[in-house]
Amino acid sequence: MNKELRNKWVAALRSGDYLQGHESLVQKKDDQYSFCCLGVLGVLMGGAVTIYEKDFDDYGISLEGSIFTQFLYYPKVPLPINIQKYLANMNDNRESFEAIANYIEAHF
Repeated sequence: MNKELRNKWVAALRSGDYLQGHESLVQKKDDQYSFCCLGVLGVLMGGAVTIYEKDFDDYGISLEGSIFTQFLYYPKVPLPINIQKYLANMNDNRESFEAIANYIEAHF
């Protein structure tokens, strides 16, 4: 991951502009979106929140025409899949965006 994107991601996680959600890259409740740390990265990489067909209300991040969901780690994300999974687990285990930003700074 290049340092410019890393710094932008860390700043976004700390900004308070993104409400933290869990177990999905992005969720919508009462007209408010919440994001996994990887969902924030997806938005920073040019993704848009896009509703896609599911049996239940769920949202995906569209990057370069592909859906980046909790079920499929996106190969264009500049992190190995095992790191994506590790960060997703940190997020889903209720680590704060601040703690995740600290981890990213220390390791990338």
